[in-house]
Amino acid sequence: MRAVRGNRSLTSAASETATPADVPAQMARLRESLDKVNHQLLALLEQRGRLVHEVMRIKREHALPVHDPERERRMLETLVGASADVYPRAALERIFADIFAASRALGREPDQG
Repeated sequence: MRAVRGNRSLTSAASETATPADVPAQMARLRESLDKVNHQLLALLEQRGRLVHEVMRIKREHALPVHDPERERRMLETLVGASADVYPRAALERIFADIFAASRALGREPDQG
């Protein structure tokens, strides 16, 4: 899924016309939306972690190398290239580098459940 470039925010137009009395309710709605997105991110990270455990199991069974820096580089380029430019490139690179590092660490730990 590719985000549309140039889309500032779904709520930016509404926030520009909000009166001071509207701000608390608007902030509450936005924070509720952020909370939902955070829970979705967590669920996706957990799904990714389960997939990593499966990949690592297969790699161990077949004596394959755990770390593939070239694949990580290609994934990072693809992901950053697909962004809608909401976050700076360097920030996205750090975020995904951290996700990849955490995933490698999962591969070193015994399977859980």
